Amino acid sequence: MPFLETRLKSFSALIFLVSLFGLLGGCDLNRPKPVDLSGEWDLLHTEADGVVYPDEQAHGVHLTMHDSIFSIFRVRNDEMYHGRYLVQDDFYPRHLDIWVDGVEDHGLKRNGIYRLKGDTLEACFAVPGAYRPSYFETRKGDKQVLTVWLRKGKKE
Repeated sequence: MPFLETRLKSFSALIFLVSLFGLLGGCDLNRPKPVDLSGEWDLLHTEADGVVYPDEQAHGVHLTMHDSIFSIFRVRNDEMYHGRYLVQDDFYPRHLDIWVDGVEDHGLKRNGIYRLKGDTLEACFAVPGAYRPSYFETRKGDKQVLTVWLRKGKKE
């Protein structure tokens, strides 16, 4: 009898774990929490292919992100770029892909990564067709652009 009783207890424990997993919605406790990038951002820093642009050039450039749509404006409200974005939080570093409208390579996907530290957003993108960046810096010839943004209304 002890053999059968042990098997029943093991089976009951298994049923309990399966039920608990179902109640949790099959969640992965190690899965990162989704990040909301919606809002308005001010450009702080830009570099491309290993060239760091003077921070003065970033002054007056703003980004809005909402409902998977982004727009980049200059201080005079001249729209520079607009398009769609997709956030994928299941990767490390987290993925941020964009499709820019109205440019030479209109609608082609730019693979990117991002990280959010407080109110500072760092995003690094490759040109269309290039591999996704794996680090938050650029090097000569890597065809990547790094931008750093501060959530509007916050101080550096």
